[in-house]
Amino acid sequence: FGAQEALLKLNESQLSQMQIQWGKPTPQSQVVSATYPAEVMLPPSQTRIVTARQPGLIDSLNYSMGDMVKQGQVLGHISSPDILMLQTNYLQAEIQAKLNENNLKRNKELFENGVIAQRLYQESQSIYESGQALLNERKQSLMLAGMNSQQIQQLSQHRKLQNGVAIIAPISGQILAQQQQVGSRVDIMTPIFTISNAKPLWLLIQLPTELALKLKVG
Repeated sequence: FGAQEALLKLNESQLSQMQIQWGKPTPQSQVVSATYPAEVMLPPSQTRIVTARQPGLIDSLNYSMGDMVKQGQVLGHISSPDILMLQTNYLQAEIQAKLNENNLKRNKELFENGVIAQRLYQESQSIYESGQALLNERKQSLMLAGMNSQQIQQLSQHRKLQNGVAIIAPISGQILAQQQQVGSRVDIMTPIFTISNAKPLWLLIQLPTELALKLKVG
């Protein structure tokens, strides 16, 4: 067909039904820019997985998915026979360390007064240092199990054993996931909660390289 025969002629009624309007182009006061796909992301450093510090049974959970929590808050409790053994071992090491200290003080006085040989005094000093090392090791085991310094100090003073460990929030934020329920049996490092702090957020934008190099803050 010729060029004239390929033209589609529309009358006013047809143009009106198709909502076609005629007009002249006018300059725009605002710059129209292209849009680019983007994804909102949480920075990895603002997310923490709360895991079980000791094997046992979750007997209480104070929060659930969607709740806001603060760093240091008690999220729940795990009953654990293993923590009882760790506390007993610590108290035994503490008693032995005290005996070693008293023995060292006595032998020091005896050595200074010429009653015992230097070798015996040095042996008691070595036993004292070994006992202190064992006590520190068992204190670290309690801290790794979830007990803090104040709780360990109370254990030393009152000799009252705790039957489990608390589940503590490592950061402030929102609970995004709850992996366990009350009554669940867990092992060490079993995930219980996922907590994220949404301030600030990342915005991952897909841009052409030449445009990305020109971007500035603001």
